[in-house]
Amino acid sequence: MAFIPLEALKITYPNDSEDDKNLTATLHDLINGKIDPRAAAQTIDQIMVKVNEADVISYNSVPNPTAEMIENGTIRAPQPDGWLHYIWRYLGTTAMGIPPYHSGQDQLVSLFQELQCLPTRKLLRLVDGEKLEETEIWNLTPENKYNGFQQWLWELHEGHFLSVFYGEDKPEAAVAYVNFSSFLARMWAKGITAGESLSSLSYSSPFEKQEIAWTAKYADSAFQVRRYEPFACGAAIWILYAGHVIFEMCEKERRVWGRMSREKWGIWKRKLEVVREDGRFGGDNRKLVALAVELMVRIEAEGIDVHAGGFSEMYGWTSSWREEDDGEEEDEMDD
Repeated sequence: MAFIPLEALKITYPNDSEDDKNLTATLHDLINGKIDPRAAAQTIDQIMVKVNEADVISYNSVPNPTAEMIENGTIRAPQPDGWLHYIWRYLGTTAMGIPPYHSGQDQLVSLFQELQCLPTRKLLRLVDGEKLEETEIWNLTPENKYNGFQQWLWELHEGHFLSVFYGEDKPEAAVAYVNFSSFLARMWAKGITAGESLSSLSYSSPFEKQEIAWTAKYADSAFQVRRYEPFACGAAIWILYAGHVIFEMCEKERRVWGRMSREKWGIWKRKLEVVREDGRFGGDNRKLVALAVELMVRIEAEGIDVHAGGFSEMYGWTSSWREEDDGEEEDEMDD
């Protein structure tokens, strides 16, 4: 496993506090195999508790704390939600600096799972600028959108990759997008759906919306390829790290990125085959896409038992879109 320097993760700043430095060092040690995910989760929990306790002491250090005191830094207000969002931002940003094949990606996913396994903890937070109330952390479920994690993944995605969507010539952003996709795909394959809507296979992705072969005759062919290429690579990454789950969703016709089906699987496969054979795309990226196509062929050959329980049932996808649509039609008839 290649060592990744801290600078490559872009999660350090000149004015970082000791707690900031402890968090970034923990993530850095984790992805390089110096500590395991459980130890990293416990350290992050301890940081949260330490920061909250210090903030509560600071807030209670004056008889009648005011908003002005908080704004000018005279005292600090306890806001564990803010620190939790800070952790989510650094987790996602770290993923952007790790190549898709690096085991550090798996370590990050395992860290999130370990955070899910922590006992829920109640910390104090300032509410309405005048009273302290308890709030709960480490209750990380799809129902509460993983306590801000889902929102922060979206914000990171929008903040870092709009240039990729617009086809700007920013190779560094394109690489970060593919790295980030690897993290999201790995999580999704483990049943963590926080980044599901950000998939390169979703309906908003250029890979899903565009037929790249048609653009070869266009005057802006190079621009079209530059815009499409990161999303084709992202789609390949989703197949490579979540392909078996995706195939099951297609075979069982679950509703994930629209109506999943064997036909949709075939469309994705054909689009990847087009990229594999198109000389306008970079050689390394065509090799990546070729690996995804090879895996799709193997997955198809293995097949699945659509009547048996699998990933979809384990993670709560229990009915096909056909059944859901039929149910909606019956409800309309009843009305």
